[in-house]
Amino acid sequence: MIGAYIKTYVYLFNAARLSIKNAATEENEELIFHYCMSSIVFLAFCMEAYLNHIGEEKIEHWKDDFESLRPLAKLRLIMREYGELDFSRRPFQSFSDIFDVRNQLAHGKTEFALEKHPNEPLTKWGKLCNLKTTKKLMEDTEKMIRFMHAKITNGVEVDPFEPGFKFYGFAWE
Repeated sequence: MIGAYIKTYVYLFNAARLSIKNAATEENEELIFHYCMSSIVFLAFCMEAYLNHIGEEKIEHWKDDFESLRPLAKLRLIMREYGELDFSRRPFQSFSDIFDVRNQLAHGKTEFALEKHPNEPLTKWGKLCNLKTTKKLMEDTEKMIRFMHAKITNGVEVDPFEPGFKFYGFAWE
């Protein structure tokens, strides 16, 4: 057998990209909404998978002591030695939007809202599930990962979005 190093966050980013690509070519507003919703959730999964990827590589006892932290705590822990992140501006401003949508959907509750305009999303998360916002969140997720990767690797490592099929020889069963 051959062992391979698989970067899960790259697959999740590609799933988000495919969802937004489908949204961009779709005409049905309801399908666009659902593609955008899927894309944002995959972006949150991607970001957390990237944080786990870097945490596992750079922080001792990551799996036992830190992997269960909230994504923002993981981000701050990983980046603490590289300076303060600016959450008031893009791209890191989008970090909370991505995880707010993910958390509101993962821990969903039935909500009641009075409809002012037909066919307009009424929930906080629903208002973000549109093509313009989703594209911005996709761009910002990529920029956040590239920024962190450049800081952490001193710009030495290859593109963080390469699939990562680094083969390590034979693994015996």
